[in-house]
Amino acid sequence: MVKNLFLQLEAKRFCLVFVLTYTMENNHFNIKDIVYVKNFHRYLANKEDYMQKTPSSCTLKMVLPAFFILTLFATGFTQTLQNTAGSGIAVLPLRTQANITTAESTELTEWILFKTFNLGMGKILGLAEINALAGSDSGINLQTCSTDSCIYAAGARLNVRRIVWGTVESNDFHTTILLYLGDVSEKRIMNTVAKEVKGPVTAMHAHIPEILSRLFNVSAVKTESAPASPVAIETAPTIPALSTIELKSDPTGAEIKINGTVVGTTPFKYDSLQSGLHDITIDLEGYKQFSKKLSIPAGTYKKYVIKLIKKYGALTVLSTPSGASVAINQDTVGTTPYNCDTLVPGTYTLDLSMRNYLPQSRPVTVIRNQSDTVSVNLVSVAFADSIKRVNRHKRQIGRRIIFGALAAGFGGIGLMYNYKVIESLDEEQAAYDKYNQPSLSASEYSQYYAEYEDAVDNTGNLSKKRNAWYVVGTVFAVGFAVSIPF
Repeated sequence: MVKNLFLQLEAKRFCLVFVLTYTMENNHFNIKDIVYVKNFHRYLANKEDYMQKTPSSCTLKMVLPAFFILTLFATGFTQTLQNTAGSGIAVLPLRTQANITTAESTELTEWILFKTFNLGMGKILGLAEINALAGSDSGINLQTCSTDSCIYAAGARLNVRRIVWGTVESNDFHTTILLYLGDVSEKRIMNTVAKEVKGPVTAMHAHIPEILSRLFNVSAVKTESAPASPVAIETAPTIPALSTIELKSDPTGAEIKINGTVVGTTPFKYDSLQSGLHDITIDLEGYKQFSKKLSIPAGTYKKYVIKLIKKYGALTVLSTPSGASVAINQDTVGTTPYNCDTLVPGTYTLDLSMRNYLPQSRPVTVIRNQSDTVSVNLVSVAFADSIKRVNRHKRQIGRRIIFGALAAGFGGIGLMYNYKVIESLDEEQAAYDKYNQPSLSASEYSQYYAEYEDAVDNTGNLSKKRNAWYVVGTVFAVGFAVSIPF
């Protein structure tokens, strides 16, 4: 049936070209690459002629098969384009952050590759293949590739659909991994998974299946061995099971316990230590105990120098003159110069006393593993008395100056207002003379009388202010007089 249909379309090429032209000119889809070239070119050269020669027999039964064939062709063409896009998954080498060697990072990356294949995720590129495709000629450094643009450029270079990358870091107690899953074609992050486990980086291996199942949103496949896969996994070299640890302390001579067992004193070297987490305790009389969990990788040499911290603080007390009695929290402990290096950290009240000298009291703070010196200058009673007399005389002079200045100031203000009162009285007399003339009209009399009343009121107000300032000045003058004999 398909053959007959093609024969029929060939015979009716004018109708087919007309249908194709209609769909193309209405922007439904571009069919330029799928039309018979000779017919299409002939149509483009003689478009008007073809339109006029379109047979009337070109009915709907010809249009529908044409659209059907075009749809099938477009679908196949789209599928072909999709098949040429990237496929598979690439796992980039993990970037190391802290306390992780390149060998440990590579081993963990290979383990991720192996477990990704176990999950049945399809084609997985091995590290050797990744390094070969993203070589030096590509301008992509997988060890430093951290930005999104670089990651997706690497994925495009590797021709994969999805890409996995991340970081791993470790300290003495924990190992943390952070993985990203990205879509290369859409350049977006599909999922992110972070995991922290106790122990060294090797402790992370047991958690990789669970991490990957969360990353890919699939169930973890619990298999210890995987079938033959395209992933190139290199076997890690055999590492000796025992490690060496060297411990030193400042000061030396401290007792060492490993996992609760006394093994010696510092400086100490132990070359038969199993890998893993170990409780290290260092004790020395008078010093705070040092205790820490240390992660010791297999077949390594670790050296630690511990600065021990004293349990107590030290205090030295000096005085001028020396020989003063020293009391701490009201307990007499000696005389100056005094030194004590067994004080529990905290705040104390320090008291110094000496005959013919004034007692001194002050708070002091003792800090663990630190020494503090307190120096006190004692003041004699005679000198203190002379200082009191001098200060009293200064206060007398100060009072006299203050009272005298205030009395003079306020008296001066009162005197100023007295001058204003005199001027107001003159204005009052002038206004009185004006309104007391016998030849004034009624309006003039009213005007001059109002001016006279204003002058009288102003004189009264000024007099009150003058008297008030005089009173205040008199009070301070009395204070000045009283302060003279005292």
